[in-house]
Amino acid sequence: MALPYLFEFWAHPHQLPPDGDWRSWVILGGRGAGKTRAGAEWVRAQVEGARPLTKGRAKRVALVAETLDQARDVMIFGDSGIMECSPPDRRPKWEATKKRLIWPNGATATIYSAHDPESLRGPQFDAAWVDELAKWRNAQATWDMLQFALRLGDDPRHETGYTLNGRASYVPLSTAVEEVCRLSGLAWPRTDRLWGTIRGYQVRAPDTGRAILQPMAAAHGFDAVEQNGAVQFIPRWGQVPTMIDPKEVVASDETSGDIETMRSSAAEITGRVQVLFEEADADFSPISEEVVLPFGDQQSVSRQELPMVLSRSEARQIIETWLAEAHLSRETCRFALPPSQKVIAAGSLLSFADAPDVTYRVDRLERGEYLMIDATRHDPNVRQVSPPISTQTHVTPYVPPLSVDVTFLDLPMLKSDQIAHAPYVVATGDPWPGPIALYGADEGADFEHLAILNSRATKGVLKSSLPAGVHSRLQHGQSFDVILSSGQLHSVSMLQMLNGANIAAIGNASLNQWEIIQFQSVELLSKNTYRLANLVRGKFGSHAEDHEGWAEGADFVLLHAGIDQLPMIEENRTARR
Repeated sequence: MALPYLFEFWAHPHQLPPDGDWRSWVILGGRGAGKTRAGAEWVRAQVEGARPLTKGRAKRVALVAETLDQARDVMIFGDSGIMECSPPDRRPKWEATKKRLIWPNGATATIYSAHDPESLRGPQFDAAWVDELAKWRNAQATWDMLQFALRLGDDPRHETGYTLNGRASYVPLSTAVEEVCRLSGLAWPRTDRLWGTIRGYQVRAPDTGRAILQPMAAAHGFDAVEQNGAVQFIPRWGQVPTMIDPKEVVASDETSGDIETMRSSAAEITGRVQVLFEEADADFSPISEEVVLPFGDQQSVSRQELPMVLSRSEARQIIETWLAEAHLSRETCRFALPPSQKVIAAGSLLSFADAPDVTYRVDRLERGEYLMIDATRHDPNVRQVSPPISTQTHVTPYVPPLSVDVTFLDLPMLKSDQIAHAPYVVATGDPWPGPIALYGADEGADFEHLAILNSRATKGVLKSSLPAGVHSRLQHGQSFDVILSSGQLHSVSMLQMLNGANIAAIGNASLNQWEIIQFQSVELLSKNTYRLANLVRGKFGSHAEDHEGWAEGADFVLLHAGIDQLPMIEENRTARR
């Protein structure tokens, strides 16, 4: 009866925890590799003792998944979850209200969601099982918080499993090449000799397989050759050169029987190369990296674009490799061999017995009465890893599309090129989600697009009252305070104010009553709170003498140059929409 529950008897080697002193055990595998079963059995081994009521090594366990539903449905009640793997006399009970399992010996396991890292603040554990960490949105924050919570016992540990399905962003180079070949109709390409990974690759438009593979080949250094009716992808590094005895070189119609070597001028080499790529571990925004050689033509710049996701260190290594190869490729050789040398093919590396330290790569090979070979100088040590570039990447936080505050203002014309009857509209929000599309309709259907509000308005309310004043005159003694919900204010010179700077509207948005003012002096009182002085009241005919002034809480809107007018015909001014 106990044999089905003895996991050590049935487990694959990769499902058993490693020996030795370790803190984190990571299982990488594809679907069906047994990661969930291994995690569930590891938790059993931590909490269970020799008998059902005997204490185990761990008393409190954290079960962390991307969501609470996934933790419950996969880690606990899944086909390979804890409940399914536990024998009847040791099977824990599920307490749904407390989101935890409790074993007969008193040990507990509580589920947590990676969407709420703060939920791990406070609890403490001596073991944890983490599922699919690679695809968590808050992976770093949740992982860091879990480390603080693992503080019980003498040896707290955690087990985590990753599914290798591309969500971890790294894809083997061979897999990417095979996928491009498959989509291009090329069956059974030989990619077993390729090594390396691709973080990401962007195909902007439908293109040929050759065009897609060329940037990959340039970045990772491999060639595509046809051998025995199959396309084989050969890396330029990691091969063992074939040793050629110069005595085996034969005469041909194009050569005299010697090895012809040539060396071009260094002036033909571009000394400055820039590469445009997508930055890894950030917002995937396009950036460039540049490398300059101390020799060569540094005035002309060679610009290349790689539609790939790279770090700056990876991009610099690629450029340095290109420049080193360009410097070496000045040296070429041409010779003929007897047709019995069948081991040599395009892409092969070779050396000559009288100079074994000099390596060439076969670029062109013609088979006939003899093998006509054109080769380029090659250095197997040219692809060295550059020192890491210490740069801080920037990840823009996600801004959800929340509602925004939109204000309509019926103002006089501020400029001669504006529409006299069209109202103005501004919007603000915290956080600001970006450009706002404004739509209108007579009723709740058939909306039509009216405008795009690209920038957030500088908007707030009066923190102090503003009495009525004389219009169109500079008033040095009058001031008022305003607290902003968005934007900033700053002082300007008198000439700048007279030329139209610092114009604002004060009023009541619900009643559509506004006065246009100007201010020259701005004093920051506290966060988002300003005192405005040196005022000009009642601009553009919005007289300030017709009312008693503005009370505390009145609306304040800065009328910057980019304020938008709604497209509207004059007949629709009084229409309800």
